[in-house]
Amino acid sequence: MAAFAAAWQGPLDILVNNAARHRVPLTRTPDGWELHFPTDHLGHFALTTALHPALAAVGDTRVVAVSSSQHWLSRSPSTTSTSSGALRREHGGLRAEGRAGAHRP
Repeated sequence: MAAFAAAWQGPLDILVNNAARHRVPLTRTPDGWELHFPTDHLGHFALTTALHPALAAVGDTRVVAVSSSQHWLSRSPSTTSTSSGALRREHGGLRAEGRAGAHRP
């Protein structure tokens, strides 16, 4: 991502942030984050921040963050379990993915 942003030349009219990892084994980053979080959230922030000069050069630009309706698969959108035991037990299932997406905008 950093190389992509560094290589960008010229203005940027619109940036659409859309990323998702679905139904994959539990994976953690070197920093210990469960991989969905940095992919779906931190990556958007880092890319938008890195491309800010190109976005600002346009003046009237848009940044769009796309989310999914995956949270509807959760039995209770307000209940998001992030304990490591719950992640191991439920990771990769549609209901677990729904709970993970329940906090998304």
